[in-house]
Amino acid sequence: MASLAGAKGIGKGMPPPGFAPPLAPKGKGKGPPPPPGVAFPGPAKGKGKAPPPPPGAALPVPAKGKGKAPPLAKGKGKGLISPSMHTVPVPDNLRAPGPQRIQVAPLRPLAGSVWEGLSPWDADGAGVLEGLSINFEGLLDQWTLVPTPAPAPAPIDRLLLDSKRMQNLEVAVRGTGLTPDLVLRGLTENFDLLSQDQAEALSEIIAPIHAEVRGLLQVIVGRVGVDALRSAEAVLWAVENIPQAHQLSRCAAARFKVTESVACACNPISELEELLGDLTTSRALRTVLQACLVSSNMLSQTGNVRLRIDMLAGLRLRKLQPNAPSILTLVAHDLQRAHDTRCRLRFLRLFAVGSFPIPSRIKPFIWQYLDDLKESPWDALMVLEKCKRRDLVDCADILRCEKATCLQICAASHHFDIAGASAQTCISQQLASLEVSAREAVSNMQDCELRLPLVAAALLDFFGHETPGAQVESASELLRHLALLGDCLVQEKAAIDRQLRRQHSSHYAWQRGKKWGTWTTVPTDEIILSRTTDPDVIRLLRAPCQGLTDSNDLLDWIVLGDDPSGGVSRNSRRGGADANTTIKGLDKHAHLLHGGPDGEYKRCELTGMWVPVGATATLAERDRGTRGATAGFFVTY
Repeated sequence: MASLAGAKGIGKGMPPPGFAPPLAPKGKGKGPPPPPGVAFPGPAKGKGKAPPPPPGAALPVPAKGKGKAPPLAKGKGKGLISPSMHTVPVPDNLRAPGPQRIQVAPLRPLAGSVWEGLSPWDADGAGVLEGLSINFEGLLDQWTLVPTPAPAPAPIDRLLLDSKRMQNLEVAVRGTGLTPDLVLRGLTENFDLLSQDQAEALSEIIAPIHAEVRGLLQVIVGRVGVDALRSAEAVLWAVENIPQAHQLSRCAAARFKVTESVACACNPISELEELLGDLTTSRALRTVLQACLVSSNMLSQTGNVRLRIDMLAGLRLRKLQPNAPSILTLVAHDLQRAHDTRCRLRFLRLFAVGSFPIPSRIKPFIWQYLDDLKESPWDALMVLEKCKRRDLVDCADILRCEKATCLQICAASHHFDIAGASAQTCISQQLASLEVSAREAVSNMQDCELRLPLVAAALLDFFGHETPGAQVESASELLRHLALLGDCLVQEKAAIDRQLRRQHSSHYAWQRGKKWGTWTTVPTDEIILSRTTDPDVIRLLRAPCQGLTDSNDLLDWIVLGDDPSGGVSRNSRRGGADANTTIKGLDKHAHLLHGGPDGEYKRCELTGMWVPVGATATLAERDRGTRGATAGFFVTY
């Protein structure tokens, strides 16, 4: 019996089982009614849902169109085709042992595509390289793999903290190695049991979090007990059981911070005082200011007696003509000439003292008096470099904050109640020592607060600063302008050095052009002697070089016995006209050269070589295995 797919109309009606209406041509409307006598279990549903089909009945695949039509007939809509028409059934030996499937949409075959001729269930497709083998066992094993166990559930945050604060708490406890017993002993018996990191973690992270969750922590302990607490919760519970734990943790951390606070607040003031001394005593800086004043007066044709400090760095942009060098460039060249003059004069003094016919023991005393040209105008760059990153306002703010911190430490140590502490603990002595240290730090910072305005006023007076305003802010601005002047002078000096390299390349050991670099001769005789086994090379390097007028002669081969007179001649590598020139001074004892230990030798009449005799022969035979004939070079007379 032919089966008919129900045609889809406006609703989703379901025909009764076994009913096969006659085929009718497709039209734009509904088909003819069923023959009389056939009773439907209910009216066909239009826009609603139909009753479920009876058990065991096969559901037909509806074809979608604008109206009712016979099955498999193409209409104006999209028909649903059975996927089995585009797939090949699974072989029995390849059926999956489990229900899991991956979803792949079936596609209809296309003639002429790359998939034409490929087999879906084996490796025997057309045009496939020989040797392809599909691992079907490995594919079937995918259904038997043990599933990955689900990750353990994340521990519930019973303290109701956000993730960031909970992470900070865990890192503070685990990273510093804090335990409840260590916290209890460190805050009640001896502060020295806690390291600096542990004390800071207790004071800055754990104590604030404990103040926030202490009520909830008691509820958790009452519900699960102390033994069920996690590591971070156990540390918080230990803090809960220590009287005045927050004050103790701050005092434990303050023992490490007092010294750092004094250094952070007072050292910059001492450095500023040292910088003030360098600025007021530097002759090089006065030389730079003198050159700037004269150059600016010359180009402005005015006789100013001083310049504002904020004008000095701007001299790199001031020039008389558009194509003329700037004032600061002219000043830099003046400084370079002064530097060269002082270096030359110092050398001439040194030469004069060294060549003067006086006893050598007196010359050092004379040179101590004459050697007063060490300082160069360019030494001002080092002084101006120290002016960078000097902000007096920041120094004042740091002093004020650190002093307030130390005052809080003094108050906490003075009013701390240690009545509950045991008499055997040293907490009271440590707190007393902390209070003394904090008071000394406060005293030092107060002294620095008095010295800072004096340093600022001295700087402004030395450089003639008259702008009204706060002295500390004005001094900071003055140091910033001095540092900027130093940077400009560094750039000008670098330009002068580049110009000198181009003009006097031989003085600077390199040049740009045909010859990139010139290098001094590197002595390699000792290296060659330690590596070579050639007796001629060894004799060449160890022979006395009398009469050699050119150091390049050492690079040529020295050949013994080539000269008919029995002397030593030089065979130039380059093959020039002087290839057989006799080296004077070497031919006198050339016939006495030999290799071997010191001792008695005689010349062999047959070979003309020196042969050791007696004890010397024994030494030569002993050393033959390790040194041989190249062990040494000796001259006998």
